[in-house]
Amino acid sequence: MGILGFGKAKKLEDLKVTDLRKERLVQEVQQDQLVTKIRRAQDEHDGLLDAASEPGLSDAEVDVAAYKMDLVAKRRDCRSSAKVGHLRGVQDWEMAMQPALERSGPPQHSS
Repeated sequence: MGILGFGKAKKLEDLKVTDLRKERLVQEVQQDQLVTKIRRAQDEHDGLLDAASEPGLSDAEVDVAAYKMDLVAKRRDCRSSAKVGHLRGVQDWEMAMQPALERSGPPQHSS
């Protein structure tokens, strides 16, 4: 396997700019997916909090809601940690690839 999983490339100079740009797009999509999952978890947590705040609930119902909120919060926090790790990886990747991307100039769009 080549450098950073890019086929036969043994050096940064061997990497194709189109492959680098595709990988950057993949990284951005993965980041967007993580952000969406974090937002969904937060919305679920907020919904459980609203439901548990309704007057007239039994202690058992409040306890169940608190338990579910704890599970959702853990899932949200885990995804937030994953996002931080993903961002670090993207930053490292961008720093390593910057010279190759600068050599090629801005992306060319075909019409």
